Amino acid sequence: MKKVAVSFFSLIVVIFLFKVLSYAQTLIVGNGQGNPRDTLAIPVTFSNDLNNVVAIQFDITFDPDLVDITNAVPGSALETNFSFSTNEPAPGIRRIVIIPSIYFPMPTLPDGEIAVVSVYLVGAPGSRATLTLDNVVMCDADYNSVVPASLQNGYINITSITFRPMPWLPLLLDE
Repeated sequence: MKKVAVSFFSLIVVIFLFKVLSYAQTLIVGNGQGNPRDTLAIPVTFSNDLNNVVAIQFDITFDPDLVDITNAVPGSALETNFSFSTNEPAPGIRRIVIIPSIYFPMPTLPDGEIAVVSVYLVGAPGSRATLTLDNVVMCDADYNSVVPASLQNGYINITSITFRPMPWLPLLLDE
């Protein structure tokens, strides 16, 4: 009987730890690819599994010789309950700040696409630029710091421009 009780208790502990560890705040910058001089819309998504983050600030750093983040706008998941601001504190850095615009009751940041950054490709074909999350700050409704469980950087592949002749082009040239 004692062995069964210990095994049952161990199972409960494992389930509890799995449940606790499966909750996390995750911030992800998307990936993309394009040709030089293309502008890509790259999503930034957030998972607020504990539903406790009310404000977030983060930087996306990048190599300005390869890409330029020209703008950032609120994502489709962001509600009107939040103020969204963006600036460029230095070359190669785009800062995004999302805070509640109402404080009673204070809304929590929703899951999903919270921002979309416009990335202009300036690098040579064959280049790969990294969009790195840096200086991430999150807080809960009591202004306590929340540590993100996972940050995932994005990558932009700059492809070469290829000319693909159209099969009907010779027909037009013969006329």
